[in-house]
Amino acid sequence: MDIWVLILPLVRVGLYVGMMLVNGSILYGLLLGNQMKAGSKAHLSDLIRAGALVGLAAVVVQLPASAGYLGGDVASAFDAFYLRLMLETTLGWSSLLAATGFIMAVWLPRLAVKYHIPTEGLICLSITSAFAVHGHATTGGMVTSMLLVLHLACVAVWLGAFLPLHRLCRLATDDPAALQELAQTGKRFAHVGSVAVALLLVSGGALAAFLTGSVSAMVTTSYGLALLGKVVLVSGLLGLAALNRFRLVPAVDRGERRAAARLGLSVRLEMLGALAIILVTSLLTTSLTLPM
Repeated sequence: MDIWVLILPLVRVGLYVGMMLVNGSILYGLLLGNQMKAGSKAHLSDLIRAGALVGLAAVVVQLPASAGYLGGDVASAFDAFYLRLMLETTLGWSSLLAATGFIMAVWLPRLAVKYHIPTEGLICLSITSAFAVHGHATTGGMVTSMLLVLHLACVAVWLGAFLPLHRLCRLATDDPAALQELAQTGKRFAHVGSVAVALLLVSGGALAAFLTGSVSAMVTTSYGLALLGKVVLVSGLLGLAALNRFRLVPAVDRGERRAAARLGLSVRLEMLGALAIILVTSLLTTSLTLPM
C-alpha cells in the first residue's frame, strides 16, 4: 500500500485539529469572554498555543508528503524538483496561509499588546482561507470558497467550545464558582451555538449540493456515501447538543452539580463524534474524488 495514502489524511486531520483549537478558542473568547474567569482565559491561551503547534507540525509534513505522493516514492518527498512543484501550486499558497496564521497564534499576546491590531481576526481569516484556496472547495470558484469559509467558522464556534466547557464541567462538581461560570457560559453558548449550527447546516448543505452535483451522486459514488456518513455523524452531534441545551444546561443553571457531570459526559461524547467527523472529512478532501 502507498504510504502517502495513509499519511496525507492524517496530515489533514492535524490541520483540522489545529484550526479548531486555534480558531475555536479565539472565537470562544470573543463571544463568551464576559462570562469567563481568569482560569478559563489562561486555559484558552494554552489551547491556542497547543493548536498552533499541532497545525504547524501538520503544515511542515504536508508539503513533503504531497511531493512524495506525486513522485510515488519516499525519495520524492525530499526531492527539490517535486517540492518546488508543490510550492508553485495552490497547495503552496494554502500552506503559507496556514503557517502564517499558526505562527501568529503562537505570538498572539505579544502582537496584540505591541501593535494594537485585531490579531484574532487576522489569525482566523488566515487559517480558514488556507482551506478555501486549495482542494475541492475551489471547484465552484468564489462561491464555494466563501461557503467553506463560513462553514469552517461556524464549525470552529461549535467545536471550539468543547474543551473549555468540559474543563468547567469537571471543576463544577466541586467548585461553586466554576458551577456558576458554567451556568452563565452554558446559557450564553446555547444562543450563540444555535445561530452557528443553523449557518453551519445551510452552508454545509449548499457546499454538498455544489460538490456532488446531484442527489443520485449521494448514494452511487464513494464520495457521496462518505458525505452521507458525515451527515449521520453530524445528526448525532445535533441530538446531543439539543439534550445539552434543553435539559442539562437548565439543570446546571438551577445549581445541580450532578447535571454538570452529565453535561461533561455529553461533551466527551460530542468530542468523540467530532473526531469521527474530522476523520471522514480528511478522507473526503484527500482520498476521494468528486462525482463527475
